[in-house]
Amino acid sequence: MFAWHAELVILSVLLPLGAGLVKWRIASRPMRLLTVLLLCVVLIDIFTVILALRSINNIFLFHASIIVSYPILALLFSYWHSRRTKRILRWSIPIFIAAVLLLFVLGYETLEMPPAHSLAVMSILLAIISLYTLYTLMQSGSSPVYRDERLWVSLGVFISYVSTTLIYSGIMDGITDDLWIAHNMIHTIGNLCYLAGFSWMQTPTTS
Repeated sequence: MFAWHAELVILSVLLPLGAGLVKWRIASRPMRLLTVLLLCVVLIDIFTVILALRSINNIFLFHASIIVSYPILALLFSYWHSRRTKRILRWSIPIFIAAVLLLFVLGYETLEMPPAHSLAVMSILLAIISLYTLYTLMQSGSSPVYRDERLWVSLGVFISYVSTTLIYSGIMDGITDDLWIAHNMIHTIGNLCYLAGFSWMQTPTTS
């Protein structure tokens, strides 16, 4: 059996994933991308558990999660911005992947160790992107703001990815029960934000 906080985070990711699959046909491109991301998260988590139960090193899946997550999220956010910002976000994808590969080449990261550096880089980028998205949303005069999926997705990304970096900052001191509880609770809140985003999902756009 999983710990209560692990079961909670599993349930919390299945809720927005289910909402995304149910609303797939009417969803905008960003929200479809969010659904794809959540599906990838679930699949990676499943393989992580399977390998852990067989006492097989599963650290490489954490690296895979980063390589998958940033491109999807950068592309997702690009649909909500001007042409210039959209171009910057999309160009950031190959640059980010190249930076991660460079960390491996230079020996700063290996598949046997958690992706501390690449996670930090991704989190900084996502913090900037999500906060800038929130800023442009507030400046747009959209009312009421809480009915806009951009608010909830941006909050979810900020909470899930940026806050997790603070949790992983203590990973070199060992993974404690408190660390995992904090990690899972943060992701639960982030996933509930995604669920709210699907609940307030706007009419699809073709941008």
